[in-house]
Amino acid sequence: MASNKYFPYLCQEDAIQEYNTLRGEIVESQKQRVVLFRYSLGFIGVLLGFFFQDEILDSTEVLFLVAFSIPCALFSYSTRCRERRISSYIAVYLKNVSPWSRVSSPNTWLKFFQRSSTSIVLTLVLLDVCLIGTSIPKKWDTIESVNIFWLASTFVCFFMIVILIATTNLPNYRKVFEDALRRERDTISECEEGPAEPCSEGKK
Repeated sequence: MASNKYFPYLCQEDAIQEYNTLRGEIVESQKQRVVLFRYSLGFIGVLLGFFFQDEILDSTEVLFLVAFSIPCALFSYSTRCRERRISSYIAVYLKNVSPWSRVSSPNTWLKFFQRSSTSIVLTLVLLDVCLIGTSIPKKWDTIESVNIFWLASTFVCFFMIVILIATTNLPNYRKVFEDALRRERDTISECEEGPAEPCSEGKK
């Protein structure tokens, strides 16, 4: 069993079916991320046009706009984590079905811009910076509500930067799956080489 080319799957058909299912999940996740980004930009654009009718943005309005970028950024991060786990699983468990899944570009910047998740979060961060820059308080000699709202907007922007850094530095899930597959192979090999009796629960 451990010598099976498509282990832990029974045959090639099972492995291909699993591969197609997982690839479909990745594609659907990417579509949902892009759709949410489009709707978020559209909604922020409508609000920006509404708030800018008096040709000025105050700190309260900027905070409101900046806060709406958080859900899209968090969704991009969470879906990127899920896609990373799925792609790592494919690269380890289904490498014989899809050999190219283990190939990646050595160019770090190229990989950065090829990922819609990082590009989306970066775009939102730049948008937040531009919005915050239009409402910098002119006076800092007194603690006013305007300054507090601006500082809150700046805090949200820093939080978005943290999300961007987390999105670009995900854990190495491939190493986790490689260790798990090796343990599974070792367990099966011990069972096959041992006496002709059922394996104990501890070896399963």
